[in-house]
Amino acid sequence: MADLVDVIEDYSPPNEQTGVSLLTTIQIDFDRLMDEDSVERAFFVEGPDTDSVFGPNSKGGVWPSALGKSLGQEDDFLESPGYKGIVQGTVAFTTASSKTTLIFTPSQALAASTNYVAHLTDCYSLSIGETEAGVGNSGNGELEFEGTWDGANDTVNARITTSGVAGIAEFVWWKGSDPLAVKGPILSTRRRRVILQDDLYINFGDGSFFEDDEFGADLSAGALCEGHVTFEFDTGSGSIESLPSTASSSILSALRQTGATSVTPLSVVSVTPVNHSAQIDIDTSEIVVEFNKALDASSISAGSVSVVTSVATGHPVVGAIAHGSLAKTISVSGRYLTISI
Repeated sequence: MADLVDVIEDYSPPNEQTGVSLLTTIQIDFDRLMDEDSVERAFFVEGPDTDSVFGPNSKGGVWPSALGKSLGQEDDFLESPGYKGIVQGTVAFTTASSKTTLIFTPSQALAASTNYVAHLTDCYSLSIGETEAGVGNSGNGELEFEGTWDGANDTVNARITTSGVAGIAEFVWWKGSDPLAVKGPILSTRRRRVILQDDLYINFGDGSFFEDDEFGADLSAGALCEGHVTFEFDTGSGSIESLPSTASSSILSALRQTGATSVTPLSVVSVTPVNHSAQIDIDTSEIVVEFNKALDASSISAGSVSVVTSVATGHPVVGAIAHGSLAKTISVSGRYLTISI
């Protein structure tokens, strides 16, 4: 076991930083390889309007932690209005030099002039080694073992019993310490990720799997990094409120020559469907955003607009994991941006 604060090398934005960009990402650098599943479940960002029943400020001490401490044990849990204080976004990881970095990208721009707090609770260092394919595999499919192993050092193995791609192939699996305890056959689901036991998964990647293809990975007891680490920051205004007297750029000079002394920031006037609305018609195919002034259509591309889905629940962990981007087309007309999905 290790103290969580001791395995964190760096993070950004810095603690108590002010004037942070509304489009900032949040990053945590670890000094070792971490179990990405447990880190993702242990991380969340607290913004404004934190729910009074559930969260870091709850008098009942209920935390939205990856470990599920007290989740659902409060009578008012299912009556909560939606945990508005938990910032929705996507978590990604990079690894280099035997170290892991977490990068959190909010689903939309942060609110201006607002305090945010990043939280990380108990999580594990990497406990599952790299998946190795057996000699003589005939397929080209990729398989990976994932999760956190909390048992004694061991190995885990899987053998394909029915050929096919992810969603069709079947397999059996066993631990090296008990090769006779073969479990299966198990059908790989179309979600590709298959649970073997608590916190141990197999993820089927692209490609074809053939009968008798075999895969394995080393298991070592995950080291618990215990604790609760936070850092906070304040966002900036998100706009230029006044022109500096010493500005020399042609754009600012031109504005000054026309007598301009301030720049009105672009802001959202309304959204259809309404923000945070529920029970929307399943056949809804358009999202319309109205701004306070006309848009430059040439400056907006499909790549700069994302529509991200998440599970319809207040649980911040599930919302962070079960998400996906929808295909869309966009059009601009004056002050209106229309997103067709």
